[in-house]
Amino acid sequence: MARTTGRPAGEVEAASDNPFLRLRTRTLIPWTIAGGIALIVVGVVVDWAAADLIGRSRGDLFVTVAQLAWYGLLAAWIVRACSKADTDLRRLIGRVPAGYNWLPVVGLLAATMMFSIGSLYVTAYGLSHLAPELLVGFLMALGEPVVDPIACVAETIVAVAIAPVTEETLFRGVLVSRWG
Repeated sequence: MARTTGRPAGEVEAASDNPFLRLRTRTLIPWTIAGGIALIVVGVVVDWAAADLIGRSRGDLFVTVAQLAWYGLLAAWIVRACSKADTDLRRLIGRVPAGYNWLPVVGLLAATMMFSIGSLYVTAYGLSHLAPELLVGFLMALGEPVVDPIACVAETIVAVAIAPVTEETLFRGVLVSRWG
């Protein structure tokens, strides 16, 4: 069978074939460290401001702002790295085919979420019989449930859309391609 790639067997894929190999990752660790420190500072300021405005700490607001900022920081690094490497961002993420049927994807997402919630309840039920003190400790550590609708919507958007796309692009695409 004739080879169509023109590369000898075992040769690593060229950077022009794989857009992830064109990205340089040496700035990722400093961005992560500086971003983590900045997020802690911003989170403390937001928490203090909320405490001054409404008279109590808003841990749920801090978590929401921190999540949005963290994934925004990672997305900014990806966009910056693509710009410096002269790589089209659409080549990293790919294109959604025209006329794509999203119904099976939404159904799979709903089934996965129901399985996850069901697993949580089954695990909590087992812990309530085997180690009730441990379960009480977990529940006490969680604190009050988040009832702010804006925080709930923001956390849902982060968990369902922003985090998976950013993490898959960064970890599976960039880091596995570059550091693997």
